[in-house]
Amino acid sequence: MGCCGQRMIMDAVAIGVALLAFVSVFTVMKLGSSIQSSLVGSASGCQFPAVFNFGDSNSDTGAGSATLRLVPPPNGQTFFGKPSGRYSDGRLIIDFIAEKLGLPYLSAYLDSMGTNFRHGANFAVGGATIKPEPAMNPIHLGLQLYQFEQFKSRAIELYNQGNKLYAMSLPRPEWFSKALYTTDIGQNDLHYGFLLLTEEQVNASIPGLIDHFALAIEKLYHEGARAFWIQNTGPIGCLPYFIINNPPKTGNADPSGCIKSYNEVAQEFNKQLKDRVTQLRNKFQDAVLVYVDIYKAKYSLISEPKEHGFVNPLGFCCGHHKDSSLKCWDDAEVNGTKVYGASCSNPSEYISWDEIHYTEAANYWISNRILDGSLSDPQVLLTESSQKLGLPCLSAYLDIFYGNKFRYGANFAVGGATIKPEPSANPIHLSLQLYQFEQFKSRAIKLNNQGNKLYAMSLPRPEWFSKALYTTDIGQNDLHYGFLLLTEEQVKASIPGLIDHSALAIEKLYQEGARAFWIHNTGPIGCLPFAVIYNPPKTGNTDPNGCIKSYNEVAQELNKQQLKDRVTQLRNKFQDALLVYVDIYKAKYSLISEPKHHVDSNLKCWDDTAVNGTKVYGASCSNPSEYNWSVLIGVSIDCVRLFRGSNSPSEPQRSMEQVAVGVALVIAFSTLMTTGPTSKWDSSGHQSKCCHLSDTGAISVPNPVSGTATCDFPAIFNFGDSNSDTGGLSAAFGQAGPPHGESYFHRPAGRYCDGRLVVDFIAESLGLPYLSAYLDAVGSNFTHGANFATAGSTVRPQNTTLHQSGYSPFSLNVQFYQFSDFHRRSQYFRNQGGVFKGLLPEGEDFSRALYTFDIGQNDLTAGYFLNMSTDQVRAYVPDVLDQFSVVVKSIYAQGGRSFWIHNTGPVGCLPYVMDRLPITAGQVDKAGCASPFNEVAQYFNKKLKKAVGRLRKVLPLAALTYVDVYSLKYSLISHAHHYGFVHPLQACCGHGGKYNYNPHIGCGGKITVHGKEVLVGKPCQDPSVAINWDGVHFTQAANKWVFDRIVDGSFSDPPIPLKMACHRHPPSTLK
Repeated sequence: MGCCGQRMIMDAVAIGVALLAFVSVFTVMKLGSSIQSSLVGSASGCQFPAVFNFGDSNSDTGAGSATLRLVPPPNGQTFFGKPSGRYSDGRLIIDFIAEKLGLPYLSAYLDSMGTNFRHGANFAVGGATIKPEPAMNPIHLGLQLYQFEQFKSRAIELYNQGNKLYAMSLPRPEWFSKALYTTDIGQNDLHYGFLLLTEEQVNASIPGLIDHFALAIEKLYHEGARAFWIQNTGPIGCLPYFIINNPPKTGNADPSGCIKSYNEVAQEFNKQLKDRVTQLRNKFQDAVLVYVDIYKAKYSLISEPKEHGFVNPLGFCCGHHKDSSLKCWDDAEVNGTKVYGASCSNPSEYISWDEIHYTEAANYWISNRILDGSLSDPQVLLTESSQKLGLPCLSAYLDIFYGNKFRYGANFAVGGATIKPEPSANPIHLSLQLYQFEQFKSRAIKLNNQGNKLYAMSLPRPEWFSKALYTTDIGQNDLHYGFLLLTEEQVKASIPGLIDHSALAIEKLYQEGARAFWIHNTGPIGCLPFAVIYNPPKTGNTDPNGCIKSYNEVAQELNKQQLKDRVTQLRNKFQDALLVYVDIYKAKYSLISEPKHHVDSNLKCWDDTAVNGTKVYGASCSNPSEYNWSVLIGVSIDCVRLFRGSNSPSEPQRSMEQVAVGVALVIAFSTLMTTGPTSKWDSSGHQSKCCHLSDTGAISVPNPVSGTATCDFPAIFNFGDSNSDTGGLSAAFGQAGPPHGESYFHRPAGRYCDGRLVVDFIAESLGLPYLSAYLDAVGSNFTHGANFATAGSTVRPQNTTLHQSGYSPFSLNVQFYQFSDFHRRSQYFRNQGGVFKGLLPEGEDFSRALYTFDIGQNDLTAGYFLNMSTDQVRAYVPDVLDQFSVVVKSIYAQGGRSFWIHNTGPVGCLPYVMDRLPITAGQVDKAGCASPFNEVAQYFNKKLKKAVGRLRKVLPLAALTYVDVYSLKYSLISHAHHYGFVHPLQACCGHGGKYNYNPHIGCGGKITVHGKEVLVGKPCQDPSVAINWDGVHFTQAANKWVFDRIVDGSFSDPPIPLKMACHRHPPSTLK
């Protein structure tokens, strides 16, 4: 699939409805019927100390924006007044849940700037799925759960260390068992199914999804979670994106105009989900699992929009312009004129914001109908208590800056997230959000136990995790993706798999200690303007509201027939938990069914295009409260009605307050759409292409230094792959486990090495601390720089997924987006004052910092692993270097002046290359390395050196140092014994074969023998005499050897020592 296809899928990835897994505290509960009485009998409501959320873009509060692409204006305009990491004009359902619980908005787990996890974390990521799927966000539910486990472990560790700073920003260890665990995921799994399968096949996949989801809930339960709020998936057949791109065929449009068959798949998913929740409830009787029928609420809104003050339920607010369609924030040429995908003037009248996501008004309306418990199962009432608690909006788990308080929970939802991993969708699917939650929980408890007051105030208390409310809102993207690629029958067939994945996530949360769940179903996807516009329903496939009937039927199938049933099963399984199924579909369809007027413009929100020779913009309307904000996914919410306690689409009918009795933490999981370039907007709402360096004004840029003075770098900003990754991939996709880190850190430290990397020695040499990974939001300090490198990264974006190939989605251009966002937001938070001022670099540090690069190796090996010839690999090297040069120029435009650029090493000497790629005896050189691969690396380096030379000519104020690490590494390997090393071509840590390397059993790998796990990927006895650590990366000893020989400039061009790398020319005398 080409880049355009991937972008289209990402744009369409439905926000998995903000699955507020509201789980009550069990300190006052008894088993059996006494659980029910205590739930409905308490007037004070649940005092969740924290919320942990897992999901997709329906509840992503900043993860996708922090990791993949900054969410641009006009997103966030209605409430936040600026982009906030959410694909909506304002708040999401997960935010309203947090507000009602009196907790701050959840910080995204992967957002490391300004974040405060004191009251929870959000592991949801746009595009996330329940099951890992190719082309979807790799941070699926299982990975989110792993992130939660890692977070919990680290939080407890840091807390126990007694550090006041960490104690104030992380949950107390005991809060993890008292927190609310929310899930909202599964929509993307259905969406992906619709793209590739028939509806029957999608339906057939639902049990697998439900199994995965249930496993996640069980894992959370075993982690101590006891309160779960599990939202089913919405009516995916009502999403404008589907209706526009896959118009319902004759007879396949329901009375609201939704795609009937798509909604039926969603309903089947929901039915199975509800059944599984019931089973989980029976299994874990000391937990509360609430299944929330978000589908019902959403479909109700879509089917009767006029009655609720909305217009054009299948239209969208942001991105439309007359008869043209643009993405919200985008621009295009229409009849020779540039137009923009700006927002409508009245978002509050719209249900859909941008073809996929709902407006704040629609989210507010839906929240009012699910939080009173009438659409939940069991019907848990939360009205009075939640109003008294007044929880703040959840901060996105991946957002390190905005809404960064995790004290009362976190939001793991990400735009575009799916229940199951899907190609082209957000890689942070439901299981990855669940992993993020597990990581968040673990780290929050660790930091709490360290006693640091700062972290203690910004993170949930450990005991809150079991008392928290767990909300979920995901699944719409799964249906959407299915509609793009599959027949409706295939999408339906995929629903059981989605439900299995969703149920597995709930089970994992239950095993993590969650006991209160608020589970949204999926909305009427067939009513989404995006779906209706791009897939106009065929004759007979339009319901009375103009929705694609068959799409909505698929969503209803997911909701009623499968998700709801599975929630019921989970409820029976975990009888100590409360699982509320929330019928968001009904609320949304009700909103959509009575529109006030028709809007015929299809310009996407935030997009622009040319119409009749004039450039127009998909800007926001003037009154978002009257609109469906998200063209495709969003729905406005009337909070008063949502929390009222009557006529709510929840099963059992419980108000949010009842679900949250005794809980003070909210954890949300959902989806957020993440696509498109970033740009600033001028006062007219048009995109401004001029450079705006920061929110506080232009930075001063010093001239390059002359002479022999050392540079006194105040900070380092690093870009690269696993050779310099200090924890980025571990934070997002799972910790590099033991024995990594054993030689120096004596525990895993996020590095694929037994100890330090070259970048660590660079920091030491400059008198700076080791770089914190940008994606690591727990316990990080960015005062002296940040590391954007992640293992598996490439210069060029790869047309594949982490799940398929192992290559990171955080390619160099994405790392630059992250840096640009870090640059801007760090200064914003510094200007706010407070504790974060001391954790972020000063504005002038960006122009005086050292910018280091070590990337390109994976670009070369990627071609070979795709069975390309050497000539084909060589042919794309110029494009790799062009993209590299663009990033260097972009950093220069933001003030960067000193660049330290490593070339790539001898890849033909790496065990993983020699073991996996065919070579003949004649292709082996005297050192035992594979000559063809090393020749390509040398060709790359030759071209890189020339590219650096060209950059010197066009960047007159920059000092660019090219560092020849290839020569050093090859010299070390070819003369290993001379330098005190042994077995240069064998991995120190591995298992079997000529090179002690096995791609299936890596360093730290285990096998099962007679029912027991046995460690076989063991480290060698003395790593200090080994060159290669794990078949891919060097040992600490080898890294130190290389660093010692580059630090003085002997292998640099120009020959400048590291400490003088701010000079354009070598000093006359080196001291």
